[in-house]
Amino acid sequence: MSDCIEWSKSRNRGGYGKTYRDGKCMTAHRVAFLDTNGYLPEVVTHTCDNPPCVNPTHLKAGTWQSNMDDKYARGRAVQVNGECHGMAKLTWPIVYWIRASSLSNAVVADWTGLRRSSIWAIRQRKSWTIDEPL
Repeated sequence: MSDCIEWSKSRNRGGYGKTYRDGKCMTAHRVAFLDTNGYLPEVVTHTCDNPPCVNPTHLKAGTWQSNMDDKYARGRAVQVNGECHGMAKLTWPIVYWIRASSLSNAVVADWTGLRRSSIWAIRQRKSWTIDEPL
């Protein structure tokens, strides 16, 4: 594989080069793909896993789903779950209490402000299952 060609100008927070094309802000790797191939796919992915790279031989067309699958396969996706998730309404001690409680789903739902279906999912371990502390 040839060496990466890194974008040397401004970059976004994710490290991707950014530039303007026809008055529109675009990531530099998408512009490189467009200039090389004459079209823009749904997603342009890097085979080198290097966000600022604009080497056309390192870029390939993809879909949102193929990009997500690739991220997980290569271990680049960070999955935030449990109380670390920004939208979490619960903490692990409350989840443990929900699971141990003999109160009905309706009573626990009223107490926590959650839906009955959410309480059921916690008790069945269909939610709050990943990154459970030991």
